[in-house]
Amino acid sequence: MTVRTSPEDRFDRSPWPDTASEPNFRTGAPVLTLVALLGGALALAIAAVVPVVSAADGAPARPGFTSAPLLVTLALAPAVIALLSARRAPGLAAGLVLGLAVLAPGRALLDCQLVVDAGLATRPELVIPTSLAPFRPGPGLALMFIGHLLIAIAGLLVLAGRWGAEPPDGETAGESAGPQDELVARGAPRQGLLLLVLGCGVVAAVGLVAAPFTSDTAFLLARSVFDGPVWALAGTLLLAVLIPGAGCLFVAAANRERARGGLLGIALGTAAVAVPALAAGLFAADLHPAAGPYAAVAGAVGLAVLAVPAGRSLTSDAGGPERDLVLPGAQRLHRLAGLAALLAGALAAVGALAPALEVPTGAAAPALPVARLLGAAAVVLAVLGVALLLPADRAGASRPALSVAWVVAPLAALAILDPVLTAIDLPGVRFGLGAWAAVGALCLACAAGLLAALAGGVERDDVDLSELAERGADRPVLFGGALAALLAIPAFSLPVADVPGHQMLGIAGGARSGWGLVAGLLAVLLATLAAARCRPSRGAALLAGAGLVVIVRLAELPLVAAPLGGAQPAIGTWACLGCLVVLVAAIALVMRPSRQ
Repeated sequence: MTVRTSPEDRFDRSPWPDTASEPNFRTGAPVLTLVALLGGALALAIAAVVPVVSAADGAPARPGFTSAPLLVTLALAPAVIALLSARRAPGLAAGLVLGLAVLAPGRALLDCQLVVDAGLATRPELVIPTSLAPFRPGPGLALMFIGHLLIAIAGLLVLAGRWGAEPPDGETAGESAGPQDELVARGAPRQGLLLLVLGCGVVAAVGLVAAPFTSDTAFLLARSVFDGPVWALAGTLLLAVLIPGAGCLFVAAANRERARGGLLGIALGTAAVAVPALAAGLFAADLHPAAGPYAAVAGAVGLAVLAVPAGRSLTSDAGGPERDLVLPGAQRLHRLAGLAALLAGALAAVGALAPALEVPTGAAAPALPVARLLGAAAVVLAVLGVALLLPADRAGASRPALSVAWVVAPLAALAILDPVLTAIDLPGVRFGLGAWAAVGALCLACAAGLLAALAGGVERDDVDLSELAERGADRPVLFGGALAALLAIPAFSLPVADVPGHQMLGIAGGARSGWGLVAGLLAVLLATLAAARCRPSRGAALLAGAGLVVIVRLAELPLVAAPLGGAQPAIGTWACLGCLVVLVAAIALVMRPSRQ
């Protein structure tokens, strides 16, 4: 048996190695992993039986329906599947553990809301409020966090060891019948399957973000995550990002069994969040089903179904390559992304100029100074849209910037939609042209970012990355990116201006507009940390895109705060300026002659 150990293999091996190694339970790594997984599953199952929170008088809070059997099943099912497949299909078991561990941080953030204020947690499978009295944490809550921690540890043990990294029986990493098989051995993603997994992941993410049910009781409000408390917002948003993102990473894994197990683990983790909400709408008194959990469950089922083809080879029984859905060429995707960015920029400009609210006849529509941020976002989107319509080489160099900077649209659009959604509760007040334009710009910008990301995947399939794999991460650039990431946290979390009598934008404020800032922060963090592993031109473009997002964030000071009068720079301003300086220095490091 020959095993290829070329630089491509070493590059594709992280975080799912594909070198052959014999499974050996005597090493202890698989046993420790399964013990951690089983311990986490048991902790979550016991937490479903014992009280999670208690009322102020010490009485245990009751769930809205008999949820214990369902929660115990959802907690134990992944561990049972992993245990049964550990010897016969170790790659599947290892991938399943990884899939569960990826979602553990998001689920833990959701449970943090039970600690802060269980009455606002919207978790009728655990507790349904019957009054406004506060709740106190119970023993089940500690078990829930222990369960998430143990599952995360199990995932780390898989990444740290080699369990499940061997190819399936009868297959080696070096056996290849043609160019298509060579791409599979190197871990290249199957583009058609990648699109399907991305679609199912997005459907599941949208379902989790939507309202989980409708409610007839005033003690439990049916709200989407954008209207909910901060910890529930943070956990749901993290899950909405991780589900499609991790699914695409698993599809790109060179080890087919790990790809199959990873998708199955993500599907089971998603179901553990969505199914209780669906059951609450069906069985809890005064609650009724909503579309969100149905969509989330449908996305989870789709991921589980796609786990089957994810574990198959791309070669047919006759030995030839199997037909697969192929993405359009990179040049066409560049043009589509550029067109979507241009249209998003045009709509953002309309949103900045047109009134955001329609008021009853005779009343004056209130001015929303925050709408000026849409003007800054419009400039960024328009410039990048034009850049992607240029010839192929120039468009390819600009593409990474758009894959990051598209988040300026949600950053600005949610800032204006927050007061609009609050105002439409008043009689006769409706969405104006500016608000509808902001919604359109948000949707088109998301499409532009997705198309740019797909174009990047097509481009990487056609590029030899062996030399980059040998070189590894550029440590000076990685250090600069990490420093920029640290500065980005206060830049987006804290206000950039102090204005007497006005509350400026900031994640710490807990408003719906904070979600745009969260998206901007995540984009900057990912770009700054990924640039060190990219080709120089692409890494510089990633950092430039992150800089554009920071500039739009900083534009709140002159565009929104200054016209209000009495504005003074706040901590966020200095953090933004420091982040920009570090990003410029990182770009210079990326493009230095020695790296070229």
